[in-house]
Amino acid sequence: MSSHIPTIKQTHVVAIVVQIIILILLMLGFSQINSYYIVFITTGLFVVLVIILKYRIPHYHRKGISFIKKGKWEEALFCFEQSYIFFKTYGWIDRYRFFTLLSASKTSFTEEALLNKAFCLARLGRTEESIQTYKKVLGDFPHNGLAKNALRMMVTRD
Repeated sequence: MSSHIPTIKQTHVVAIVVQIIILILLMLGFSQINSYYIVFITTGLFVVLVIILKYRIPHYHRKGISFIKKGKWEEALFCFEQSYIFFKTYGWIDRYRFFTLLSASKTSFTEEALLNKAFCLARLGRTEESIQTYKKVLGDFPHNGLAKNALRMMVTRD
């Protein structure tokens, strides 16, 4: 389903290398099995691992993105608040997301949760809360260009 909401996805090259290494380690781990289909078996296991890690753990994040695409801002806001709480509570999962979630994203889930929360607040007309959330993003992640630009646009618009 296509959405008219712009998104930015930056990829971290190191994470891709880590994923390739994990796939190679799986192949080496199963290399004792003398099977012609070892590549298919290990690739299948890797795909299952990716699905479990990428789609089950950041459940609220993915659900929130789905709500944004449908224009359901209140529901999305709730999901991103829950996602933020989860990744703040279990910061190590987010910090080592290259391994724990097999995520190649440069932006952490904590950072994305705050950005998406601010976006939803803005769409709901809760401008002051949105501005405060963008300021929180910049307080925690000072080099976030998306928050800087959004904040600049919101402040100059008022």
